[in-house]
Amino acid sequence: MTEAIFGAMTIMIMIVAAWALLSIFPRVYRAVVGDDDFGRMNSLDGLRGLLALGVVVHHGIIARAYYASGVWDAPESHFNNQIGAAAVAMFFMVSAYLFWGRVLRARAPIDWVHFFRGRVYRLAPMYLVAVAFLLAIVAVESQFALRVSPRELATEIGHWMSFAFLSQPDINGVTDTFTILSVLWSLKFEWVLYGALPLLAFAWRKTGSAMLIYAVIVAISLLGRGYSFLVFFPAGMLAIHLKAWRPDSKRIDAAWALGGLASLVTLCVFYRYAVGIPQAALIMVAFVAALRPWGPWTLLRAPVMRFLGHISYSVYLLHNLAIHVLAKWGFGPTAYAALDDIQLYGSIALLGVGVIALSTATYLLVETPFIALAAKPVTPRWLPWGRSGQQAASGRA
Repeated sequence: MTEAIFGAMTIMIMIVAAWALLSIFPRVYRAVVGDDDFGRMNSLDGLRGLLALGVVVHHGIIARAYYASGVWDAPESHFNNQIGAAAVAMFFMVSAYLFWGRVLRARAPIDWVHFFRGRVYRLAPMYLVAVAFLLAIVAVESQFALRVSPRELATEIGHWMSFAFLSQPDINGVTDTFTILSVLWSLKFEWVLYGALPLLAFAWRKTGSAMLIYAVIVAISLLGRGYSFLVFFPAGMLAIHLKAWRPDSKRIDAAWALGGLASLVTLCVFYRYAVGIPQAALIMVAFVAALRPWGPWTLLRAPVMRFLGHISYSVYLLHNLAIHVLAKWGFGPTAYAALDDIQLYGSIALLGVGVIALSTATYLLVETPFIALAAKPVTPRWLPWGRSGQQAASGRA
């Protein structure tokens, strides 16, 4: 119970700090969100922001245990683990909800070239920036000395450029390099979803049975640990139908809201890990509650939450790097490991504010230009096929 209070307060401090900064610098909000308030699911943006902050707290807690024991592992506390693990699961649901929803709504063939081009432009630039920060940290910690052969170093860096499809080895002899940027594994599953979408769209057109497709993906997720995270994609897809069921009923919205809160409590009480069909079902209930905001869930529509949602990808990629620098270069490993709970959560809150500021800068300088580039048509607009399927890869998704 104590860790839940500390975790919630830490996230609240980060949100209030972001609100204060946006109040002082309103132009920053307009630069990030712009006209994107219109036609978007504001609660979904807010959810992304909340999830990213949860992952920040999660990894700050893991880092303290790592420097104490030398083992990077999930926290023993159910809440401390779910605040990050369930957040990543819900990120997967968000992606499935958005992109499968476009398949279901499509009235014309989707331009898959434009789609994949948009995904590369949306994910790769900030990914490369994060890896560049990682390499800079490695260079400092290896004292700018080459500890492996140039060929080995090139191979190691090449693996880190693969969106986690290849292993993530230590770079230049720096032990446990993966702890500096531990979030990249999840991007591999994002690309698995993207790669599967054309096949799933074909299956949808031929069978007309979305539920059959969902059942097949769930069955595949049961094949082994390497497939287990796939279960969150059909959960996100199913949420499309659950959101559309009696959309104007406030009673139904209230039921989802209460069910979402109850499911999160159940998840944190009974499950340490997020992977599994029961856990996916509980997380999906909370996800639908966010899609149909009622009561406390309407807070996800607040402007500050929409702002945090827009910069959430940068927050997700950069926070691990910041935690490493704070823990190892700021406090020192021994001192960080010795922090009590108040000191730890206070440090995470302050670090989170810094990450929000840095992520705002990278969103505007790195992400935004490529979002605009991704929105441009692949082929000249005067060609008949140059205008088809252009909505398949909205840049901001």
